[in-house]
Amino acid sequence: MKIIKLSKIIALLLVTFNITALDVNTEIKMLLEKLGAGIPKKEIKYFDATFFDLNGKEVKISDYSGKVIFLNLWATWCPPCRKEMPEMEKLNEKFKDKNFVMIAVSVGEDNKTVKNFLSKNKYKFPIFTDNKRDIETKYSTGSIPTTYIIDKNGNILAQFIGAREWYSKEAISLIEKLL
Repeated sequence: MKIIKLSKIIALLLVTFNITALDVNTEIKMLLEKLGAGIPKKEIKYFDATFFDLNGKEVKISDYSGKVIFLNLWATWCPPCRKEMPEMEKLNEKFKDKNFVMIAVSVGEDNKTVKNFLSKNKYKFPIFTDNKRDIETKYSTGSIPTTYIIDKNGNILAQFIGAREWYSKEAISLIEKLL
């Protein structure tokens, strides 16, 4: 009888404290929460999706296996997307030589539109298009910008809907901890 009550108490505590199945240490989880992330309640592997570089070459998320992946879905016409890009540029510059990759995929736009945008905005982080809408179908929330953080083991750690200050102390600490 006591064992049953104890197991009910433990189950209640697990639900109360929203303990997830992800093996994310407390510090990383706190940083994700400070940044306003949606955190999966169970382990979710990334969905492999196809997108294209600005020369039309097909690329897949799996091409970056083993790295911390910053996957950002955006569009040239989206003011919040454009607002967060300078900080994304700084974040990429800080970590580009580490085991980190930033993947910014313009959803629903062609290469010409994105190239025109880049001719006016000289971003150096990798920018792609989703001509076949594969990544948009597998990842999109219906809102942009949306960013996913994928760890080196291929687990989706967090989803961020809306623009963020990506060069903040918390975002830099998060990437450092994941590396």
